[in-house]
This record gives sequence, C-alpha cells and structure tokens, in this order.
Amino acid sequence: MKDFQNGLWTLQRNVYKDHEWKNYDPADLYILCYDLIRLTDTLWLINKYSPGLSSPLNSIPDESSDSELMDSLNMLFARLGNKDPHKEKDKGQTVLSNFFDNNYNGFNRSDIYSYLQLALDASYMQSNKYDYFSTQDNDLASDFFNISELITEGYKIYQYGAHMFPDLLSCKETKFAIDYDRPTLLSYECLAKPSDVAEDFFTYSLDINHINTGLKAWKKLLYENNFWKKANNPGNLIHLQECLVKLIETIWLMHQKGELQSYQNNYKAANEALSIAKNYSSEEQINPFLAIQSFFTFKKMHKWKMLLHKWLTYSLSNSEKITPKNQHKTELAFRQLLKFIEATHLLMHSPKQTDNSIN
Repeated sequence: MKDFQNGLWTLQRNVYKDHEWKNYDPADLYILCYDLIRLTDTLWLINKYSPGLSSPLNSIPDESSDSELMDSLNMLFARLGNKDPHKEKDKGQTVLSNFFDNNYNGFNRSDIYSYLQLALDASYMQSNKYDYFSTQDNDLASDFFNISELITEGYKIYQYGAHMFPDLLSCKETKFAIDYDRPTLLSYECLAKPSDVAEDFFTYSLDINHINTGLKAWKKLLYENNFWKKANNPGNLIHLQECLVKLIETIWLMHQKGELQSYQNNYKAANEALSIAKNYSSEEQINPFLAIQSFFTFKKMHKWKMLLHKWLTYSLSNSEKITPKNQHKTELAFRQLLKFIEATHLLMHSPKQTDNSIN
C-alpha cells in the first residue's frame, strides 16, 4: 500500500509540474493508473455485493457539543451551508458507500486517463492544459485525496483475506465482464448510436493523412530504449491508444448491429480514396468491409484491446521492450490495424453510390 500511495502522489506532482515526468519512467505512471482503475472497479463490486467489508465512515469529533459558545458561533453561518452540529449522522454509511455515492458518477477511468495525460504533457492539448480538460486545481486536489482514501480502504479490506470476499459468479456484472468482447470506453450515447463516433472520428480524433507515419513511429518505440529521457509528450501515446480503442469498439458494435453493410452498399471506390489504401487487394479496394472482417478474424475485439495495452506499456517504457523474436507478429498486427483504420475512413468518408443519406 505504501508504494501505491507514493505512486499516487508522484502522479499528482507530475500533473502540477510540467516535465516532472522526465524524472520517472512514463510506463510506471501508466501502470499506476491502470491499477487504479482496476482497484476502483473491484471496490465498487465489493460495495454493492458485500458492503459490510467496508469500514464505518469516521465521524469528526463534534466539539460544538462541549461548548455552547461554539454552538452559538456556528449558528451564524447556518444559512451559508454550514451543517447543523446536532443533526444525526447516517450510521450506516461506510467509506466505500460514501466514495461511490459522491464520486463515482463523475469519476471514472476517463478522469484517471485525463490526469495521466496532464501528467505526461500531451502536446495535442492546446494552450493551458487544465483549461483543455476543464479541470480546476481544487477539483484535482480533492480527487487525489479521495483516491488516497480509497487505496487505504482497499488495503484494509485486502487484509481480511480472500475467504471474506463475496462470491460473484452469479452477479450480472461478472457475467457481463466474462463476455470479453464488449465496449468499455464508449458513453451511453455512443452505445446507442455508434455511427456518430465513426463518422466524426477522423474530424476530431486522428488525421487519416498521417496515420501511416504515426503508426510507424509507435511501432518503432516498441524497440527504442531510453527514448523518453530525451523526448517530450508521452501523453500523446495515451491519447492515441484511447482513440484507437474507441474506434475498434465503435466499428465492432456497428458490425454486431449490422450497420456496416448499409455503408458498404452505398460505397463507391474513387481514385482519391484508393490512394489511401495502398496495401489493399483489388477485392478490398472495391469492398473495404472485407478489411474490417479480416481485422476481427485476425484477433477478436478484446484481444486487440489487450494488444494495444501491451504496446502502450512497452512504448512508454525506457527499458522494457518487445523482444526481436516477436517482431514479425508485431509487423502483421500493425499492418492489420492500419488497414482497419483506412477501411473505416473509406466507408465513412468516400463518395457514395447515391445521394441518399444513411439513417
């Protein structure tokens, strides 16, 4: 727990101080955030299915009860939001229930990844990085104190031993999690209408004209030692990986819903579009949907996300790298990823057979 807490406050220091990350290995900060997300998800399950494991919420000693003078003074500020000192507190509230009641709706993995990108000075953030994420300093401080308390509570529960943990084999969340092929980064709105994400992806997320060189640079980082000791902006890789996961989830979901076929039916191959797809077969140029099918045949959706996580970890590290014996498999995977991205762009942005819009 001590190492976990030290890592948390190291992350906070990196958020507030530009280029502080150069004193650390960026991969260590990424793994910390990855573990924070796993811990938060785990404690949410414990809070729902075995709330008795969590400690009762500590009450602040009520000094006002010992002093009529303090009671009188506190009453001056009652209308400004000061709580009634004599109001009975909820004796059933625990550390976990308090955290998830007050934080979880607005605090999730996207917040943690945002803090990581703040810490790693992503260059795509324009002007002031705090303004980019609409994050105020006081919110940052409050969140980090809340996470610190969560880590402490998690360690207390861990010390009870595995025999105390609930059996979750039959709970709906576990059944849902066992189905590995499922979106994890898409919002409710995107789940309802994934085509909106796909159609806007290359306008707001990544530039299709530079995707080839960008992926080549990422691939090279898998083998480059000590790169981040002399280079800037590792936060860009966090953003790239997050964008690609969202795109993979979106296209997979559209494929499951049968929505991609309507785009293919309206697709018309054009010279301008085909200049992007230089690695395609003649059949794939006519039918980009074949490249998307090949992508998910090469690896299932959850396997792609695991691979992107692995690539991100290695590329952020100054020392841990992919071994040369895996280089051929890595080359094949990057080629599949490039063709998948290009195929998505062709279907979403190329001239259509008809002028009718796709519903």
